[in-house]
Amino acid sequence: MKVALIQITVGSNYDENFEKSKKFLQDSLNSSPDFILLPECFLFLSSKSKILIEMNHDSVKYFKNFSKINNVYLLLGSIPITENDKLFNRSILINPYGDIISIYDKIHMFDITLKNGESYKESDFYSPGSELKITKVLGHSVGHTICYDLRYPKLYRALAKKRFTNYCCPFSIYAHNRQGPLAFSY
Repeated sequence: MKVALIQITVGSNYDENFEKSKKFLQDSLNSSPDFILLPECFLFLSSKSKILIEMNHDSVKYFKNFSKINNVYLLLGSIPITENDKLFNRSILINPYGDIISIYDKIHMFDITLKNGESYKESDFYSPGSELKITKVLGHSVGHTICYDLRYPKLYRALAKKRFTNYCCPFSIYAHNRQGPLAFSY
């Protein structure tokens, strides 16, 4: 299986992030991947505001169509999805037919207060998920997690009991430079 990993510097401008994502996706096709992975929060990241996207949103439709046209598996690392009056940090896996074959809502929220007093609390915005997910990608059993979940070995032991052979764990890193906060997503 040939995999393309996309890395993006993300901010709070949804339109700008969406356009960047589309460009990076198109560029990744140059390596003829079977599976393309986008990072956590690749469409939007902010500690001060939120956006609400539904599963039938135009961006989700775009990514489904991209997978179908290019015959690739595509992992949407995570996007803020609203469902049943709750907001989830949701990862979506799309097959080469443009069908969603797995969704995973992040279980463990990342809450931090930096030494300078600035804080980022996912739990202020997101509701935690509750289900482990494993799906097949080109014959491989893939466990589905997001970022901070990696710090919880019991989650991975539970996935191992379900016989996963690989896992996807998209993440983003919140950092500072002289101009202010940056978010690097991998």
